[in-house]
Amino acid sequence: MAEVATLELASVSRQYGDDAPIHALKNVDLRVERGEWVAIEGPSGSGKSTLLNILGCLDRPTSGSYLFKGLDVGALGDRERGGLRSRHIAFVFQSFHLLAHRSVVENVMLAEVYQRGSRRERRARAEAILDRVGLSHRFDYLPSKLSGGERQRVAIARALLGSRDVLLCDEPTGNLDTATGLAIMELLAGLHAEGLTIVMITHSPELAMIASRQVRIVDGELSDGSSAHGLSDYAPLEAWVPLEAADGGADGWPTDSLRLVGPLIEGTRVREGPAHGADVESSTGSDAGGS
Repeated sequence: MAEVATLELASVSRQYGDDAPIHALKNVDLRVERGEWVAIEGPSGSGKSTLLNILGCLDRPTSGSYLFKGLDVGALGDRERGGLRSRHIAFVFQSFHLLAHRSVVENVMLAEVYQRGSRRERRARAEAILDRVGLSHRFDYLPSKLSGGERQRVAIARALLGSRDVLLCDEPTGNLDTATGLAIMELLAGLHAEGLTIVMITHSPELAMIASRQVRIVDGELSDGSSAHGLSDYAPLEAWVPLEAADGGADGWPTDSLRLVGPLIEGTRVREGPAHGADVESSTGSDAGGS
């Protein structure tokens, strides 16, 4: 018997308005298995956020069905959907949404503020998850004292506090520079390697390539990402050159888990070559001459 998918959409559509309706999603079929990392890539206004909101139980489809681990989400009331969301789904957004007057550990602890248990227990769990994302040295810092990448790590830690089945990421590198964004992608790769199911929306075909599967959305319609934007134009992950450490604190990249370079740096593309020392050329064909 086949395993039940973690997320499954069947003929899902979302329409806004009646007089001049906007069809944000059109008959979308999507199946996400447990432990997959799926990137949904598309331009602005393509329906990415609408799709993510439905997957996260923040919105309802106009038609079609949504099953979460076999459970028909459409049959649930608002309170039940809220309970499903709070217990099983984690969110990471483009904006970090941290409270400026609260420390790093307090921001993470807020994820469990309505749950039973002592403050000491909540702090211990918050510190453990912050250590997991590499921020054990920043527990008592205010967000204003952190870099952009560190603030996004805090947001990821807060999202993952407690037991979650799925991490939904809405342009998680959108407010970060390229190198820092890659550090966040490296973190997501590590979480995926631990078995976390991840769905990420992005406008970048290059960032989408890092995920284990890509789909593309245009005008509310989903298609296979590999054929949609020519991933064969880029070297495979095994041929990518590791970047220097980013975000002002990491002492190296675990390049055995993920190699990041060229296609993710603006205007460059990696030629086929060994994992270390591959040639990099600009998108116009001239030599890049380094980074």
